[in-house]
Amino acid sequence: MRVAILSESSADESALRILVDAFLGVKTTHVAMSLESRGWPAVRNILPAISKWLQYRTDAEGLVVVVDSNHTYLSGDEPKNRLRDFRELVQRCQQQLKPVSGRIPLKIAVGVAAPAIEAWWLCKSHPQVSEAAWEKGLAENREPYSKLELKRQLYGSDYRSLELMTRKMTEAAQVIAGDLPALERAFPEGFGNLAKELRNWRRIG
Repeated sequence: MRVAILSESSADESALRILVDAFLGVKTTHVAMSLESRGWPAVRNILPAISKWLQYRTDAEGLVVVVDSNHTYLSGDEPKNRLRDFRELVQRCQQQLKPVSGRIPLKIAVGVAAPAIEAWWLCKSHPQVSEAAWEKGLAENREPYSKLELKRQLYGSDYRSLELMTRKMTEAAQVIAGDLPALERAFPEGFGNLAKELRNWRRIG
């Protein structure tokens, strides 16, 4: 299965590939997009163009999109809800894709990590790191931990080269891939949405 992964850095994408392969039960084929490191606004802005390029110019079957939530919610009716915003954006993108003869429409699955993707990689070793803890802190106007703390815990250094980030993330992803239900329990909205959509991919085949 040919799958493109779009996230906030190439390090994120290398680690996410491990999760996607584990969840789908197959080794996916990488679809290169020649993009530089980027934050969530860039991911949001380029998603419409990327989805069209994948649909019309490649033989990609799926696109996985993952961004950080930062200080936004993932559940409820809060005005700042990044998961809701990205799901709506994905829906608009898919509605704009015209059928291509001989292939099924591009599948797009989206996940949002609260507050950052490092939290996903730490959930086995740091059980206090969870979506519920982060959103409770938002509601109480406090941080149970910061993004900087998560990065220090995962990388073990304030200096974070792309090589170090990629190595630490992929090592952690290999551990998490062995217990995906634990990740879904700790992040039921942000990872749960991605898991739900990947399950649909498996049904579609």
